[in-house]
Amino acid sequence: MERTVLAAVTERSDADTALAEQLRRVCASMDSLRRLCAQAHEKLRDSGVGKLLDQVFTTLPEPVLTPADCYQAMIRSRTERVPLADLPGRIAATTVVVTPPGIPMLMPGEATGPADGALMTYLRALEDFDRAFPDLATDIHGAHRDGTGRYWIEVVSA
Repeated sequence: MERTVLAAVTERSDADTALAEQLRRVCASMDSLRRLCAQAHEKLRDSGVGKLLDQVFTTLPEPVLTPADCYQAMIRSRTERVPLADLPGRIAATTVVVTPPGIPMLMPGEATGPADGALMTYLRALEDFDRAFPDLATDIHGAHRDGTGRYWIEVVSA
């Protein structure tokens, strides 16, 4: 539609050149936005995030410690922040909530599971997306993002 409006304005002999130029810039911006949306959609589709999300919430993590035990570990400096590569098999010290959907993926005291498990695969896919599209980054309570876009999660010290 914007191309039709642009053509209608620019083809008129009495066309306002400033308006025509403004419309050209708007059309170029819309094209850029379309490309960005297509690239982001392709990245999400290829990562399988939609299927992974379902698996994350049907395969529940194993509770190892109580949330109270994790709180005690935190106030006694017995926790550490680790990157996703070091997260498999560790025990979460804090809640990890991906928004949307806003449902906790990990509660304090739950094991993160294996490197090839649904939870780890999902977090890696989100990290990969956020590094590719930092302006569209996922909101994850409990995951801290460093300057390079890597996720760091607080775990109970080994």
